[in-house]
Amino acid sequence: MEKQESNNRAVYHRAKWVVLNPSTVYENGFVKVESGIITDIGKDISVRAGRVIDYGSGAIMPALINVHTHLELSAFKNKIPAIEGRFNIWVRNLLELRSKTDTKTLVSFAEKEIAQMPLSGCIAIGEISSLGITRDMFLNSNISGVWFLEQIGNVFVNQRVEEISGKIFSAAGHAPHTTSLELLCLLKDLTKKKQTPFSIHLAESEEEVEFLQTGKGEWANFLKERGVDFSKWGQFGNTPVEYLYKTGILNNNTIAVHLLNVCAKDVKILADQQVNVCLCVRSNLYLHNRLPDIYMMKKGGVRLCIGTDSLASCDSLNLFEEMKFLVNNFPDLLPEDVLSMATINGAAALGIENMSGDINIKKRGAFIYVPVKAGSCNQVIENIVNFDFDGAIEPVGFE
Repeated sequence: MEKQESNNRAVYHRAKWVVLNPSTVYENGFVKVESGIITDIGKDISVRAGRVIDYGSGAIMPALINVHTHLELSAFKNKIPAIEGRFNIWVRNLLELRSKTDTKTLVSFAEKEIAQMPLSGCIAIGEISSLGITRDMFLNSNISGVWFLEQIGNVFVNQRVEEISGKIFSAAGHAPHTTSLELLCLLKDLTKKKQTPFSIHLAESEEEVEFLQTGKGEWANFLKERGVDFSKWGQFGNTPVEYLYKTGILNNNTIAVHLLNVCAKDVKILADQQVNVCLCVRSNLYLHNRLPDIYMMKKGGVRLCIGTDSLASCDSLNLFEEMKFLVNNFPDLLPEDVLSMATINGAAALGIENMSGDINIKKRGAFIYVPVKAGSCNQVIENIVNFDFDGAIEPVGFE
């Protein structure tokens, strides 16, 4: 892997194709990087006041952004079978297995995954941590993005919300059916003051919908078994989206994850409030044997990005595999829309669009080279979102 030179000498990275963003592709293009920052982009290098690295006939492109990960669950790959229509049982089994697994094991598997992310083309993540054990590895990694301390139930756990070298630390509420409305509002207010993103799982399961509409059902019984008092959580009788909308939690700094169970009214709320909706489609299919209505959300103007969720519910944290799954299951999605979800939309959702998401002057000189073959600019994007990942990704400037 080529690493960026540590001095101020300019390095020109060139390839047959340079994808600046999903709508702009240069043939025979270059990206000039100085001291880790992009200082020029263009076509056909003629003046070379620095070193030139020619990657070949494939494409230089923006690095990918995984908006929703749970690294601390990486030890549980293929260990918790899903039962269709019984999400609460999967959650119960997850909690039981996690309680029996020592912290050292959880950390070891998580460290392995975060170290592999640049090798699969990922530059930034939205990491959700309920145990707090991934904070230091995120801070010490070459991955940027947002680390969210996720909270659940009724009790607030104090935390630092800060920004260190492009790494943002923020708060997340687990979900409206697992976290009190009072605590969700407190967490949202905390992120408003710090101007950081707020993340929450929303409208993922039928159990969630039933609980928020009636205050009863399997999820209510599950909470009672765990000693969680939900008697003062809020007004039941709403969809999950309506429930959060009426509290003011949904806005352009909110990342709502999953959205499997939404209606047209919900979609309008999400679009009007400019909520960032993060899709985790492979996880959805595994846990619930269904997929979100992406066409309805896209038509309704919802801002879409993508994540992978955890290895407890997904085969990999690889966004190339997530994009290909989207293309195969939603053939009417445009390739540039899928690539946008994995790049510029993800950067905007995490609040890091000033440094990542596309290839542009003054942004971070970190991108990837993909050995795709193409005969036109449009074909480049199509081949990228259909790329068969086999480890043939070259990350640049990720140190």
